[in-house]
Amino acid sequence: MSLFRLLLVAIVLMAGCRWTRSATPTATPTPVEVAPTPRLLLTPTLQPSPASISTAQPAPVRIVTPVPVATPVSEGASVELASCCGLLAWVDADRLVVYDAPAGGSPGTWLVHVPEGQRRFLSPRFGLPSPAGTIAIPESASQRTAVLDLAGNVVDVITNSGALTWPSPDGRKVAWLERLPVRTPSSSVNPVMRLWIADLASGEQRPLLELQAASLTWLPDSRRLLIGARTPQGERPGIWIIDVDSGQVDVVVEGTFLYNVRLSPDGRRIG
Repeated sequence: MSLFRLLLVAIVLMAGCRWTRSATPTATPTPVEVAPTPRLLLTPTLQPSPASISTAQPAPVRIVTPVPVATPVSEGASVELASCCGLLAWVDADRLVVYDAPAGGSPGTWLVHVPEGQRRFLSPRFGLPSPAGTIAIPESASQRTAVLDLAGNVVDVITNSGALTWPSPDGRKVAWLERLPVRTPSSSVNPVMRLWIADLASGEQRPLLELQAASLTWLPDSRRLLIGARTPQGERPGIWIIDVDSGQVDVVVEGTFLYNVRLSPDGRRIG
């Protein structure tokens, strides 16, 4: 190649390089919106100061071991008082009457002196005692009630159809319930009865009032009776206290179907 041609090629190359550097781009830049990055706020963790930490020690727990309590037992050995039937009633703190059929003995009511274990036969039938030392024995065959002393002697006779009879604590009066021919709405309702009072000294017998009842209890004053009762019409249900002289009734506890009414020995509480 000649020298002239080489110079011409070099001039052309140099001119192209200058044109390329001076060319202005025609593309318009697109703006880009950049969202600010959220700042993370760090909450400093509070460290308790040594002074704020309680150094109190928990109170010691006292463990109490239950101590067994001895069951009260009666002094001396137990005594078998009867071998059958379960009918008994206390005369006083030492004596009771019990219905029994002991081997080799007569069936009936026996007086038992509990501390000494002594027994005395009283009657072939069972009756209710009085602290005064008498016992009322109903006799259905003769339609009467015999009042015995605790030696078994008959001290009085009451014509009352042989009804179960309650002697008063002082032994001067007796009370009984005569069943009347009045139908009741249910067998769970007590029958209609007529309450009778008899004075043993004078022999006077008098009806006091009619009521629905099944049993009664004398108060210690021998002037009043305690009865779970209601009127023959089924009204005034509850526990009644009846004055045997006037027949006045006080309903001391109101309620229906009150059974097994019992009086405390001192006559101050009803159970």
